[in-house]
Amino acid sequence: MTSILEHSRTPVDPDPRGEAVHCEQIDSVFRQLRLILGVDAASGTMLVLFALLFAEQIYLGTYLWIAVLLLNSGVFYLLGRSQISTASTTENSSYRERFLLAMVVASGFIWGSTWALAPISAEELVVAPKGATLIWFCLMLANATIVLSVNRKLFLSFAIPAVGLHVAFSLYQGSTQDLQIAGALIIVLAFCYFMAMRIGRDLNRTIRLRLRNSELDKKLSADEKTLKLREEELVTRIKREEALLLEKQAKKPQRASQ
Repeated sequence: MTSILEHSRTPVDPDPRGEAVHCEQIDSVFRQLRLILGVDAASGTMLVLFALLFAEQIYLGTYLWIAVLLLNSGVFYLLGRSQISTASTTENSSYRERFLLAMVVASGFIWGSTWALAPISAEELVVAPKGATLIWFCLMLANATIVLSVNRKLFLSFAIPAVGLHVAFSLYQGSTQDLQIAGALIIVLAFCYFMAMRIGRDLNRTIRLRLRNSELDKKLSADEKTLKLREEELVTRIKREEALLLEKQAKKPQRASQ
């Protein structure tokens, strides 16, 4: 029996292929498409409502910004909703990755432009909604740190355009407070990157374990079928040998009588 088990044992890949892990990374983000776009639209709407309620002056950029944000969320939802419940394959995984990259880059540029709601220097930080534009932006960066951390490329595709535009605007304003804001945002980006990689490492370890367990289940199922076939063959051979033995034993008395 031991030799049968050893013979039927199938080698198991100790670590799933990188392609399988990458596909699972993309799928894990894509399955949250409704949530990601919903949070984008809801957060942007709350920011604009805050500006409309408390701002001393409403700039044209406020209306343009929320229009672009809602249009972006709506378009990407309409383009991607048919793929949310579709089973993952090698072909659609490539499409999903390109789709997500385009979505997060567009979202990064939009959230990097929240200063358009209050295109003034940080010297006037007390003027609403200048402070809110920075707070909401940092909240969205923290959200991306969690949601997109499973894939470094996706996270950086959002974070770099978002922080880059804010830093560029602060440097353009050029006051001491603006330079401090620019430096603080760079530090926040570095911190979020560190946290995203730490969270992503744990998430990817979970993905690898799940894929490895799935692979083991498949191989165990295949080994079980092989073992059953070999057991059936063994039983058949034993029965055949028993029949031959009985036949030989039946012939011995006949020879003795002769």
